[in-house]
Amino acid sequence: MSTRPYDVIVFGATGFTGKLAAEYLHAAVSEAKRDGDYPRLSPRGRERHHAVAYRAGALKDLRWAVAGRDRAKLEAIQRALSGPAMPSVVIATSSDQASVDAMVKSTRVIVSFAGPFAQYGTPVVDACVRFGTDYADSTGETPWVADMIAKYHAKAEASKALIVPMCGFDSVPFDLGVFYACAKLRERGSTNIVRATSLCTMVGGFSGGSLASGLAMDHDARAAQQKNNPFALGGGPKSDAHLKASAARTKVEYLDEFKAWTAPFMMADLNTRVVRKSADVLAYRTDGDGFVYTELAMAPSEAVAKKLLKAAQPSPPEVRQSLIASGALPKPGEGPAPAAREKFYFQTVVKAVDDKGRSAMVSITGGDAGYEDTAMMVVEAGLCMALDRDGLPRAGGVLTPAAALGSGLVERLDRAGIRFKAVGDLRMRSAL
Repeated sequence: MSTRPYDVIVFGATGFTGKLAAEYLHAAVSEAKRDGDYPRLSPRGRERHHAVAYRAGALKDLRWAVAGRDRAKLEAIQRALSGPAMPSVVIATSSDQASVDAMVKSTRVIVSFAGPFAQYGTPVVDACVRFGTDYADSTGETPWVADMIAKYHAKAEASKALIVPMCGFDSVPFDLGVFYACAKLRERGSTNIVRATSLCTMVGGFSGGSLASGLAMDHDARAAQQKNNPFALGGGPKSDAHLKASAARTKVEYLDEFKAWTAPFMMADLNTRVVRKSADVLAYRTDGDGFVYTELAMAPSEAVAKKLLKAAQPSPPEVRQSLIASGALPKPGEGPAPAAREKFYFQTVVKAVDDKGRSAMVSITGGDAGYEDTAMMVVEAGLCMALDRDGLPRAGGVLTPAAALGSGLVERLDRAGIRFKAVGDLRMRSAL
């Protein structure tokens, strides 16, 4: 038993997604305390096994807290999450390093939703590295993640702190989807996996916090530079041909391999960087050449693909800022109502191919990618570190979800409602 008071702290719990994370963790612990009663909570009929069955005994004893800077808001969350699984309250703010240090020293794992992370995240990561505390977050800010790798990876290895950014929809379904497809190929004897392609379809929206992070990146000169660098987090390029094959897709294409129309995917600039880093760390390709990863949006027709192409091009920052100010887009802390979120879903299909032409295709499906499922993914990453630490492949470092958590997180997410399934062909739910 750890001498620290808490196993998991949800930092940024008063934000929109952070509050959903607190509600999810409360439900998970509550269900574990009821000896493994896993009800169907979704009107869509998805089984939400909030507690992983085989770890229910450990989960029911989880000690946890919600944290942030506003005591009144945190105590309101605490009152709403009453009962035997009620969280404690911890006060910490990124502008006060002493308060962050006290929070980090009090727990084994921090799951953070306090963004923009370039503005608020570094003091938390710094403290986690110094005190050997594990960490997961919901960021999609690749320039900041690149900074964390450069500054803290070696130190985190030394302190045995697992620092795992980008554990939400950016970029778990894609990073773990490629990991899972490659694992299926390796089960069949493949040792040299040369490429993977992901096609995604989804219906959903963005929280005010995500929009704020996007605006922050728009004003970060490094973000523009890294947008043109397919290997901003590492993993290449191994050659000019590898660099060319990894360039962003910018047009509508029909892929004979999938018999599907495709368009650029709005999240590809983030997810591809994470997957390529994982491919390097996990050595998907072993012949010295570069692993090629492509990520696209799937469309049922050329006309729809052209609409997706247009939608993938973001409006200028000043336009988005004006829409936020007018209320047309959500402000930080805001997001859609539960009734709207119930209609959201995503599906990603990943195909991996080895040097002999053998392939494996997997499907990853979920619900509300931007809010509920992001909250759940980050919390389950935290629980993976809190409850399954001895079985994880690496002791410390600033790592991708696949490299740090691998099959342990795949299993947790599959039990929690994000389904990972090997499939024989491309059968995707059309979002349009």
